[in-house]
Amino acid sequence: MKAIVIYTSKTGFTKRYAHWIAEELNCQAAEFGDIKSLKLDEYDVLVYGGGVFAGSVNNLSKMKKLAENANRPLVAFATGATPMEEKKTFEALQKAATEGSDMPFFYMQSGLCYEKMSFGDKALMKLLSKMLSAKKDKTDAERSMAGAISASFDESKREYIYPLVELVNSIGRA
Repeated sequence: MKAIVIYTSKTGFTKRYAHWIAEELNCQAAEFGDIKSLKLDEYDVLVYGGGVFAGSVNNLSKMKKLAENANRPLVAFATGATPMEEKKTFEALQKAATEGSDMPFFYMQSGLCYEKMSFGDKALMKLLSKMLSAKKDKTDAERSMAGAISASFDESKREYIYPLVELVNSIGRA
């Protein structure tokens, strides 16, 4: 089975996960920006990863169209700062990402890196942090998020990739 891992990464977390996955699958990892130089129909399965931003996965809709045009199965993953335990948030993201398809979708907690964020992204995160901090009667999740997004952090774990890797390997055996 020939696979490729394609990714969009703003601050490096998705890139790290993409390279871990490519290493486990013994395949190439490529940035989404290089997609025009790739011949997607030469691969048996496409894996795509992007960061979560405003409730959606960066470039996922474009990648879905490219996979459909190449007539190749797509397995997608998202990285974000939301803790793995926040099942409701993940389920909403999964529903939005897979709408209208049976595409397998995985979430992998990563973190925040204010040092690598654009000015606009940094300003939005700081605004969200202030809004959450000022909110009265916060839920436990909101309290947790307010504290977590106030500074850079990294919760990336290689173990998060294994369900995706196992699925892709099973596609190759089918």
